Amino acid sequence: MKLSNMGRVVIIDDKFEDTKPLMEVLGKENIPYLYYNGNLEELPENPFTGIRFVFLDIELEGMSGQNKKTKASGSVGRLGKIISKDNGPYVIIAWTKHSEILPLIEENCEKAKIPPVFVIDIEKSNCRTEDGKFDLAIISDKLKEQLEKVGAFQLYVDWENMLNHAGKEFISDITQYFFPPDDKWSKKTEFLFYKLYKTYVEKEELSDENDKLRCAFHLINRGFLDVLENKTIEYENKNFRLTGGKLEPEIIAQINRSLFVSDTSVTPAVNPGNVYEEEMNDMLNLLKKDCFKKMPEDIHLQLCSVIITPQCDIAQKKLLMHRVVYGVFYEKSEKIKIKSAAHLFSVGPIWHKDKIQYIMLNFQTISSIKPDEINNANRIFSLKNDLISDIQTKVGNHVNRLGNFMLK
Repeated sequence: MKLSNMGRVVIIDDKFEDTKPLMEVLGKENIPYLYYNGNLEELPENPFTGIRFVFLDIELEGMSGQNKKTKASGSVGRLGKIISKDNGPYVIIAWTKHSEILPLIEENCEKAKIPPVFVIDIEKSNCRTEDGKFDLAIISDKLKEQLEKVGAFQLYVDWENMLNHAGKEFISDITQYFFPPDDKWSKKTEFLFYKLYKTYVEKEELSDENDKLRCAFHLINRGFLDVLENKTIEYENKNFRLTGGKLEPEIIAQINRSLFVSDTSVTPAVNPGNVYEEEMNDMLNLLKKDCFKKMPEDIHLQLCSVIITPQCDIAQKKLLMHRVVYGVFYEKSEKIKIKSAAHLFSVGPIWHKDKIQYIMLNFQTISSIKPDEINNANRIFSLKNDLISDIQTKVGNHVNRLGNFMLK
């Protein structure tokens, strides 16, 4: 089991002499960390997101002699200054002589809405030799032993570590072809990013400098994804085995939204995958008849459109019209019966407006619309690249299909 290598480790301990051995162990393992002595005035102004491990000393300066509840409250108060409610899963590693307070720590974290997924204990007193000195080997062994208890949480840590390794490897790879580190290095790097931007937009010239940088980064992202995929291919975890089980439908819909849907606030521009609410009753009635064998009257249907224009056409401003396909947004119901046809494509289940919902796209509705006729205020959300690429491919296959005319 491994700790995060992305600076997602926090140490909270008021006694530096107790913290130094732990820091040395983390340093030997190439684990970056943030250190706080627990002084309220020195804690971050805004809590972090993405912290994965917190080494927590429970009795900090000024807590000596206080009862268990007060110590637990003080410790969690400091945690709340460091861990955001939107942090995601993290583990508390108790680096303390007061492990009897850990149940209260967990209880208070729950109330503060920063609950850890695990609390594991590396008691300080058990990491010392007979002469009272800390033993780095003991600390390292106990840390490895306790980390075996975090289960599937390790998979998130491993993926983030792969992401970090892939980023370092990618930057190292592309910069080996660069220029020597002299006084012209920055300017030549600027020329390179300009070249990336121009390659992305071809003959189009953008006026906004941030848009230029975004285009350059878009091109870099494409190369980086292959490096990350290679890291995934190389990945091994000999201590963990996946097992099957049942997930609630609501959880599946929420995960699908995370994997395949972008929030409506992510990009203000018209991009492939944008999904818009539409008000065309004739189209809605046609789709209702064509897509469903049975659709009860009490089920709300929302007509929607999805932009399927290729991204390169948008970036290079080669389009006169946007290409769209229409569909129906509807919530899950056992009463609904769906038709099976090659021109229908179902998106979902996805979590939307606190319900499990689907979009049924109909490839027979492929159409074009002028850019100035698109009202971004009506956008619901955007479909992510993999899903919209799948839709674009299936639309192309539908348009170009030959059909089967074999005699039977």
